[in-house]
Amino acid sequence: MSNFHDYSVARFGEYTQYIVGVVGLEQAKQVAMWGTYGKGGIEHCNGACDEHPLRYKRLIDCDDEHLQAILKTQSVQNSYAVIIGSILADRGLNVP
Repeated sequence: MSNFHDYSVARFGEYTQYIVGVVGLEQAKQVAMWGTYGKGGIEHCNGACDEHPLRYKRLIDCDDEHLQAILKTQSVQNSYAVIIGSILADRGLNVP
């Protein structure tokens, strides 16, 4: 499998669709990434200050509330919605 982290940040969405289709959902859940400014980062400075740099983390490492907030507040591609929904289902939670 190719190294997800070496892939261009601008192409995360395309690559996620690719890995779901090629390697399957279980492997995709292990490598799918999400960019975040941290809790309150957007409200505080829209990610412009040193306290809230853009960081990428694996979706599977996000807490339940963060995953649910992504689904409720962000316009996510279908592949991301499927991955997040599956992660939440694995944790015994309902998809919002």
